[in-house]
Amino acid sequence: MPYAKLVNHSASTSDSIQPFTPEVDLTERAQKVAQQALWQPNSTKALLWGLLPGGGQIYNRKYWKLPIVWGAFTACYYAISWNNRQYQDYHAAYRDLSSEDPSTNTSWLAFAPLGAKASDYQQYLSSLRPTLKRGNDFYRRYRDLSILATVLVYGLTL
Repeated sequence: MPYAKLVNHSASTSDSIQPFTPEVDLTERAQKVAQQALWQPNSTKALLWGLLPGGGQIYNRKYWKLPIVWGAFTACYYAISWNNRQYQDYHAAYRDLSSEDPSTNTSWLAFAPLGAKASDYQQYLSSLRPTLKRGNDFYRRYRDLSILATVLVYGLTL
């Protein structure tokens, strides 16, 4: 159908002015341009955009969701780094206090009462070791949960 007629059938023959009936030429090129204006999903592009955090929202043209996605990833990053930093501190202190000679490795002194000396480690051994173990387990658990939350947030953004 290369030609289409636009005709106004509402005008009567008794009118003094006849309606203009132009013939519109819809060539193949015009049809292609009209089809390209429509958005068509492409699985390859969707997969590539899925690798970028928030790329799914860009691909689906939901730009207003990008700050939410990036905020969620920022919060997850902060949670992972905070819990990992605390875990490393507690782990080093627990490891040093449990070593053969805790007076040489003194990272546990940061958790001991003020004024504690490394040479008096026997005095703090019974009370400090369970505290360090609990802190070690607590922050390791929440670091791992933060990593899981990041994976879930990434899954939601696809």
